[in-house]
Amino acid sequence: MNNNKEIKFLNRFTHCKFIYNMLLDKIIKIPTPENWPDKNDSKPLLDYCEALGHEKIYALCFTHEPETIYHWYINNHIADTCCVEFDYNMLKKHFTDADFSSGKVKYKKLKVSNDSEESYKTVDFENIPFSKRWPYRIESEYRFIRTEKESDKALFNVPINIDCINRITTADPWWKARFQSLKDNNNYSFDINSTTLEENQTWLKHMDGLTAQNNKHTTINNLES
Repeated sequence: MNNNKEIKFLNRFTHCKFIYNMLLDKIIKIPTPENWPDKNDSKPLLDYCEALGHEKIYALCFTHEPETIYHWYINNHIADTCCVEFDYNMLKKHFTDADFSSGKVKYKKLKVSNDSEESYKTVDFENIPFSKRWPYRIESEYRFIRTEKESDKALFNVPINIDCINRITTADPWWKARFQSLKDNNNYSFDINSTTLEENQTWLKHMDGLTAQNNKHTTINNLES
């Protein structure tokens, strides 16, 4: 993982219905981490917010690398998921205008020591929102963070220009048709693709060719023997 690599896009993997509603509303809704299943991630964020004397912290996560099987399955089954690729610079401007901080997540291994304080020197306080445990490094995560001194909102809304979307990829033909209809009705320019993660015809054709070639050689050898 190269943390100095220039970022050109950000991928967001989530439920298709969330992305469809985002297109309708032209708003990205950013949640608090209160209900995240990974307490190793959510609890430090909530504690960080409390230590600042703020009431709410909002976080939205992306990956700055191409897809992996992990990204498609982490939240739900692949059929319920779609991937939205955003132009990095255009999307970041929307969040910067809304006073979000942002950055790549750094994945940490804590130092083991008899001195309990020593183990925490790997992560500085100000870097807590952008730090996760080493086993999650496959995510190549990039996140946007904002805290609020006073807020009772469960979601923070960030208006976006749909032009910041490069493409939407889904595994479900029904959702693909709905996205296509929405695109056509609004003259949007983003691409709409079907994922080939579980069935890639180029890969299958190549492997079939190898199998056929091996079968041909086997047949010739049997005839010659």
